[in-house]
Amino acid sequence: MACVPKYLAVMNARMGRPFTDDALEDLAQETLVEIWRRLDTYAGLASLKTWAYRFSQLVLSSRLRSTHRRPRSLGMGSSSEAVPALTAELDYEHVYRALGKLDSLGARIVQMKHFDQLTFEEIAPRLRMPPSSAKTHYQRALVRLREILDPLRKEAGI
Repeated sequence: MACVPKYLAVMNARMGRPFTDDALEDLAQETLVEIWRRLDTYAGLASLKTWAYRFSQLVLSSRLRSTHRRPRSLGMGSSSEAVPALTAELDYEHVYRALGKLDSLGARIVQMKHFDQLTFEEIAPRLRMPPSSAKTHYQRALVRLREILDPLRKEAGI
């Protein structure tokens, strides 16, 4: 299970590093505890590392969502340190809200592509469609996401 901290570090980096190294250590411990608690549900349909990867994703996503629900405080650090972290959180919050405004199929494909890191060849059988159809739905969803997020980007001056 030494792969769990590595998985979390890579996922954190891909998300723009919303978590510190200390927070990632906590997440790794939380993930390992959750894996241990649910080990009896492991059916062997995938490798144990693949199963652990999914748990890592779920725990990381859960922690990210819970940080959005808590009241934000700038803490004791300098304000220059707190602003990038707060900005990163707001960006993810906007993306999650925008995904909620997409049709369910488009949102699901975008999540599978970007959050689960699946290829269209892996996504297609899960949705019982050809890879070309998955790509088409994905492209349409991205266009719609841009339409939703562009006003927010312009407002933020990005």
